[in-house]
Parts: sequence; C-alpha cells; structure tokens
Amino acid sequence: MGEFPSRGIRRLKWLAVLLAAIACIAYVSSESAAESGAPLNDWLIQDVCVDSGDRPITADPYKGCPGGTTERDLRPGELLPYHKIDQLGQQQHDSYPVIDRKNRLLVVNPFDVAPFGAFDQATDGYDLYEIRDGWASAAETRDSGGYETTFFGPGCTPFNGWVFFPETISVTDYSTVGNATIPIAGVHWLQAGQPWPGDCPKMYGRLSQTSWQVLHDFPFGGVNGAPIKKMDAIYSVHGFSTNPRFVSRGHLEIFYFTRQYGATRWEGWHPSVQGVPANTRTCNGAATMVYRGIQFTRRACRDWSNIVLTSRPAPTPSWPIPDLNLLRSHSFALANLSPWTTTISQAHQATSRQRLDTRFARGNTGVHYLVVDCRAGCAPGSAIYQDVPASIAISGHYAFGATIRAEYPEAPVAIRISLSQMDSAGRVLETRSFDKTVSTAGSSRIDPSLSIYRAGTFAAQRTNVQLTPRTAALRFAISPLSKAAFDVIDAWVLPERNSK
Repeated sequence: MGEFPSRGIRRLKWLAVLLAAIACIAYVSSESAAESGAPLNDWLIQDVCVDSGDRPITADPYKGCPGGTTERDLRPGELLPYHKIDQLGQQQHDSYPVIDRKNRLLVVNPFDVAPFGAFDQATDGYDLYEIRDGWASAAETRDSGGYETTFFGPGCTPFNGWVFFPETISVTDYSTVGNATIPIAGVHWLQAGQPWPGDCPKMYGRLSQTSWQVLHDFPFGGVNGAPIKKMDAIYSVHGFSTNPRFVSRGHLEIFYFTRQYGATRWEGWHPSVQGVPANTRTCNGAATMVYRGIQFTRRACRDWSNIVLTSRPAPTPSWPIPDLNLLRSHSFALANLSPWTTTISQAHQATSRQRLDTRFARGNTGVHYLVVDCRAGCAPGSAIYQDVPASIAISGHYAFGATIRAEYPEAPVAIRISLSQMDSAGRVLETRSFDKTVSTAGSSRIDPSLSIYRAGTFAAQRTNVQLTPRTAALRFAISPLSKAAFDVIDAWVLPERNSK
C-alpha cells in the first residue's frame, strides 16, 4: 500500500452507496470454514521456531525448525529472531502481532526503508491488519504520501473496507476463487485535521471489488541470488472496477500471505494501455497478465521472503501506531490544547498549509501541530505535558517519544522527553527521560519547505515501567533545553501488552 499514495477513490452520494451495498455485497467462497488447527491469523503473522522453554530462537521456519524445537506464530511482545527483507535488500517488512488499547489482536507490517530499525517520517510507514467480523482486512496504513489513512467499511467501521479474504476461506482448497464487492472510504485523517481514526465518512468513494484464491507452492524469491521458496499462499486482488474510467486511471494491488511469513509479497498492476513500464527487477514471474479480460502490466513489486537472521532475538522497533497510544489528541487535532497542559506561554497550535501536507486535505485543512517558541528563553523545567491515568496504564515495556522539528535552520533545538510516575498530589515518584537535538529536517531525503510532517524527526526510547501502589498517573512531557523554536507534530506513549 505504501507504494501508491493516491488510490483514486471517487466520491459517490451516500444514498447510492447504501443501495449499491444492499444489492452488491456478496461473496463466493469455499463452503468449509477455516480449519480449527490452522487459525487464519497464522496467515497474517510470521512464524518462529521455539525451544523447549517456548522461547523464539534464531532460525528461518521455512527451512524447518531445528531438532528439539517447534514452530508456531510469533506472539505479542516477543523478540524477533529474523527480519523479512525485500529481494534487493531495500525494505524490511516484518509481520508481528500487538495487543491494542481495547485488548484486540492486530498485526503490524512496517515499511522500514534502509537504514533499518528507526522510523523515518520521510520514507517509512506500515500496514495494520486484523481479522474481525468475518474478514481479514487492512484497517489502516501510513506512508509518505497520504500520511495516516483509515479504511472505513460499511456502517462507519474503521475496518473491513479494504478486505483481503473471508474467515470462511478453506486454506486447503486450491480450486475455488471467491470475490466480494464492498464499499470503502479512505480517510486521510491527519491531513484532514481530524483526530485518529478520522471522522465517519459521509460518502464512500467506490464499491471496491476484491477476489481471493489459495495458491499451492507459489514460487517466492529467486531474485538477486536469493533461492526460490515454494509456499502455499492466500492470493488477494484488490481494486478492480467496472467503471469505464478504470482502464485509463485505475490499478490493482495484489497481496500474498503465507503461513511461514505472514504478508510475503505485494504487487501493483496497471492496465497496459496506460503505458507504464514493466517491473521485472524486484520480483520473479511474468510482468504482464490478463485479469477479467483486461491486460495488465506489473509496475511495482515487493517480495519479502528474503530472510535475515538476527544475531540474537531482538525487540520489534519502536513504531508509531495510534491504536496503541495512551495519549489523547496525540496529533493536536482538537480545537484547543486540552487534554494537554503547558507551562510555556509561547506555545500555540498551528496548521501546515505546505504542499505535501495538504495533498489529500479537504477544504481549509492540513496537518495540525504545536509550535513552541523559546527563542527568548523558557523557564527551567517548563514543559508541555499530559497525564495518563494509572487505571489505563500497565507495568511493563514502553516506547515513548515524539516527532519534533526545529523551526529555523540556524537554530537546532535540544529537547528532553520524559515519562514520569506521579502520585495523587502531583509529586514525581520516578522519571525516565532522554535528550534529543533536531534540525529543520529529520531526513536528507526531504525538502523541509514542502512538508512539516515529512521533515519531522521521530525520537523514541524504550523503557521498563513498574507502576507503584502510589502511582496515580504517568506524565509524558516535552521540555525545551535550548533557546530555539520547534514544532511538535505528534507524541507517543506505547505500552507493550503481552497477552489479552
């Protein structure tokens, strides 16, 4: 998804969509339900080999787990024993499970462009998958084009719009092709100036057609010296339309899911009459095909079956996922600073009207952020902060941080980001903090005059928090350490929940 910032979603009137949804929502699939011994999450989450103590070890499950070990899905909070890399070694795309604030299982699929292991606003992103109410679907995506997007399905559900396959699919039936026509609305809530996950769509853009099939021994890999790996795969084609303009303006996206690796391959296909160049460099297989009577050319492809083992199992990188965030109004989209508190008088909300920050904006909107001006000096200990009630916090591992940008090239800004346990009287019981100095652009790959969002530096640190009986709140704070002006684009307190 991160390859196509614009998905060309057309506007239709709400009444028309309701009528079409009633008439058209249908699907054909296998009569048998998913096997009880092979839950469908196994096709979204990468597998690991575990020792006799049920701990992941460094091994590629495709090759068969070593003697004395067994294979299973990676679990929330576990260390990663390997990374999935594309065939050219340019992008890391693991498929690991997390538990959100409402105790639901989600699967994070980061798009981590080299250098790996740290989130870069200018290039990185993620897809977020879940199985819910009968479907496996992409609930959200983040990329450097549309920024943060929620895919709403029928009835304002922030899921089941961009569907992949139904829960009733039989993963042993290679003959049946299923299909569905479902309304979808992609809400670019960050550029629309809305709080996550975005406002309910008033209109749905299209009735998106998806088809799926289980492929036997599909050949992955085989590029740049990598071996061919034959694996069964759930094959999902999304985006086909019977609208006459589809041939000249539309495209398909194809996803492959395997039991061993979860999301294993992605392809972007355009009708050949559009004249797009064929991609034969990043994936194996033919770069042209005929689908529903139309010839297509493969314009882009990523195959993440190239496995790189870690020297030892390592934590998943700190990645900004709103579903996990304990902070409210983390992107400063509300009309006032509440629920934030500031002891800095020179702090105010602003909206970016820069070109890339308004590409998908509607009306007089854009990316909201907070401006803090300490050029004349801010009092020692001053901060912008938010208290998270201890009742919704947990003891365990956290990532906490913010996306920061200096306002002026000649004045890099030093800040301190902290996470403190506070008692009911507002006294500090314990503090974890780190310092960071940032410039006007967090990446050399972005012109800061084009985007506030993409020029930000995502700074985060992992820590372990053990809540005390006296802890009433966790206080997240950003404090200036230098005489400079800076922007806060978003802020994060991300607990790592290990189980439901």
